[in-house]
Amino acid sequence: MEVDREDCPLLHKKHNVDEEIDVVNVTENSKKRDFTGNLALSIFACVLGSSFQFGYNTGVVNSPAKVIKSFYNETYINRTGSAMSSSTLTVLWAITVSIFAVGGMIGGFSAGYWANRFGRRGALLRNNVLAVIGALVLFSSKYAKSYEMLIVGRFIIGINAGINTGIAPLYLSEIAPLSLRGFCGTLNQLAICSGVMTSQILGLSYVLGTDDLWQFAVGFSVIPVIFQLCTLSCCPESPRYLFLTKDEVDDAEIALQWLRKSIDVSDEIDEMASEKLAQSKSKKFSFGDLLKSPSLKAPLIISLVMQLSSQFSGINARDIEWLKYICIIAVIVYIMFFASGPGSIPWFFVAELFAQGPRTAAVSVAVLVNWFSNFIIGLVFPILQETYAQYSFIPFVVLLAVFWFYTLLRVPETKGKTIEEITALFQKKAINN
Repeated sequence: MEVDREDCPLLHKKHNVDEEIDVVNVTENSKKRDFTGNLALSIFACVLGSSFQFGYNTGVVNSPAKVIKSFYNETYINRTGSAMSSSTLTVLWAITVSIFAVGGMIGGFSAGYWANRFGRRGALLRNNVLAVIGALVLFSSKYAKSYEMLIVGRFIIGINAGINTGIAPLYLSEIAPLSLRGFCGTLNQLAICSGVMTSQILGLSYVLGTDDLWQFAVGFSVIPVIFQLCTLSCCPESPRYLFLTKDEVDDAEIALQWLRKSIDVSDEIDEMASEKLAQSKSKKFSFGDLLKSPSLKAPLIISLVMQLSSQFSGINARDIEWLKYICIIAVIVYIMFFASGPGSIPWFFVAELFAQGPRTAAVSVAVLVNWFSNFIIGLVFPILQETYAQYSFIPFVVLLAVFWFYTLLRVPETKGKTIEEITALFQKKAINN
């Protein structure tokens, strides 16, 4: 996108990070930003190609589980001449389901490196290589008569999903104006839930959940990948990444102008310049520094607790066939409230609590904790259900109560606040303590 610098005083101006910025006026001006078509394109390119895909691959093996298990058994018979024992099938299926979370832990922990090395947009686009490879391996497993390929494909797609869960909320929070950050986080969770729902529908026995078509269900995730490659390539890199990490002020201004459809983006540039000034006075952060810094300890703990509240709410507990009528309605209401709170907020909240320096390291740790707790729930819940039946959800009720009290007492309100104002709040608390 070309902009005439002579006709644009903002681009002609050089920003000095040593200047004092009126943060109050910056915040008020940022609230006036509208939801533009260009911003909408960037958001939907991000969430449909990343968040939707994550949700889809989370649930894609649930509906067609019986036909895929039958494929496992038939493959084993063709190889050995005898049927697979029920215990072996159970173990293989548990590995197939849980290996996705193992890949997610690896991908999530590496998300910070990807975000800093390639940029937010650049990392999402490059990550699609893993998505394509994973989808092709999953799709080909039936024709190759190899359940090992299905497990490997789930692992690869898990790494892709882990990277997406770390970077997609980061990109959304950095391209959205201050007044729309919460809305963008909700869209992120909406895309995840839509992905899960789509996978359940396509996996039904009268859609793609048959002996002849289940491979199309597990390989379907390549479609949102193609969509993202075609659309996100037309969108700009995160302005905050360009300004604060790469020190490319002009490119950051041009990216903001495209997203806001406005030449005058001086308020947001000034806000980033103010953060740049604060960042220039502090050192670069490693994971060790993140754990040692008194001013970062509180937001890190909050971020981790928010991620734990998302998974330990019981949202990923499976096999609830005993639910009937009023219980089903209760589950629907529960999912609605989960999607608008514990489901959506933790993913982008961590990006709001940290300045540019420690942000990617904090995101990596938070996403790792989320995926690890997801993995633990997947292992523990079947045992709880077998032992306690309908009472197996009581531990989640207790945990949610604990998380509710923690949120009430410890989590600050970030609505309408700039990143600098939020970090200043934690610095003040650290000094007082």
